[in-house]
Amino acid sequence: MADELAERCRRLAQGACDVTLVFDKGNNSDDNLQRVEDGPYHFVGSLVPSQHQDLLAIPRRRMRRLDKARLPAVWSYRMKKVVFGVERTVLCTFNDGLFDAQRKTLRREIKKRLRQFQQLQRRLDAARKRRSGKLPTRAGTQKKVDAMLAARHMKDLFAVKVTGRPESLPRLRFCFREKSWKNLCTTLLGKTILFTDRDEWIDEDIVLAYRAQAHVEAAFRRMKDPHFLTFRPTFHWTDQKLRVHAFCCVTALTIVSLLRRKLDQAGMHLSAAMLMEKLADVREVALLYPGPTQAQRAFTRTTLSELDPLQRRLIDTLGLERHQTP
Repeated sequence: MADELAERCRRLAQGACDVTLVFDKGNNSDDNLQRVEDGPYHFVGSLVPSQHQDLLAIPRRRMRRLDKARLPAVWSYRMKKVVFGVERTVLCTFNDGLFDAQRKTLRREIKKRLRQFQQLQRRLDAARKRRSGKLPTRAGTQKKVDAMLAARHMKDLFAVKVTGRPESLPRLRFCFREKSWKNLCTTLLGKTILFTDRDEWIDEDIVLAYRAQAHVEAAFRRMKDPHFLTFRPTFHWTDQKLRVHAFCCVTALTIVSLLRRKLDQAGMHLSAAMLMEKLADVREVALLYPGPTQAQRAFTRTTLSELDPLQRRLIDTLGLERHQTP
């Protein structure tokens, strides 16, 4: 795919060959990186943080705060490191917003696991007093515990032990590892590790290039919007018609993206959904007037529906009045 995409970029950019591929850690492999190395491309990618503990150990006080206007609340530490057998420029970045979001999510998951362990412990205690009916087994209890700890970081944050003989009722002991939580907050949370062959780029440019993936990801999310630009339901079953349907959806996405770009250049920062909603409410109304006398024919005049200030500004900025029926 990389060769095809790069060639398409060259055609669209009238022969430009300075192509930088941006990909996340899910695409890292020796074969992929070798193809990039052998091809005419540059790249910016990310690494699996847990595989680079030395970078995670870098404290924020050793990092440089990046340009506040371009990247607010972001710090980075730059170094050279051998990655997949080749020395690359590596950035360990810390993002305040990402740190807060990850910590909030993990706290919610921790509280959920504590409730689950407490409920399981109460059920085991009740069964021990009841001693009748279907009693829990050690294997079944261990299976439930394993399911609770399956989420990321939970095995590191909780010490859980199911005890008891196979023929007896199991007992559950658990505790939250405060030390592991503090270590997680000071090493992994909020950090992203980037690597690139763009050695001449400054830290801000590398981070912004990697973040540019968000535009493509947002486009895919918009294609799943149930109200605008939706790809499904297709109501088609043959390959030919599905390709035509996909072409129409991508064309619509392209047009909306171009409209948003033009509005953004004019200082109007609207989401695709808001843009479509406001434009969809702009209607052309045809008014039919009777003739002054019976001998004269009736005539019509067209006008636009009542517009709010934002819709009026959209029409003026995009020059839509030229499409109005005279």
